[in-house]
Amino acid sequence: MLYKKPAILAAEAASGKKGEGIIVLDVRKLTPFTDYFVIVTVNSQPQAQAVREAITDILADHGVELRNRQQQLSKRWVLLDFAGILVHVFIKEAREFYNLERLWSKAVKVKWES
Repeated sequence: MLYKKPAILAAEAASGKKGEGIIVLDVRKLTPFTDYFVIVTVNSQPQAQAVREAITDILADHGVELRNRQQQLSKRWVLLDFAGILVHVFIKEAREFYNLERLWSKAVKVKWES
């Protein structure tokens, strides 16, 4: 299955819920466990929930089912596993602390904004 389009749909859904700093990373050449990361910053837990629901709904509409959902660090980081796509929804301080963009700096950034 090709995951680029669903990763872009996830980014668009997060944007629709006012997610910030959204990036899509192609990590296929860097790791065998997933193809794309979508990274989103939110300002609150209710916004994180809205982003999670929007992404889950749009991907389900396109036949991509959520495999697993993890909440970590006192609800500051939500990880959604869609098999070939991992979506990271961070409260700002957690995103700055974990800095996945630096950790995965060799990944290719995917242009997704229309």
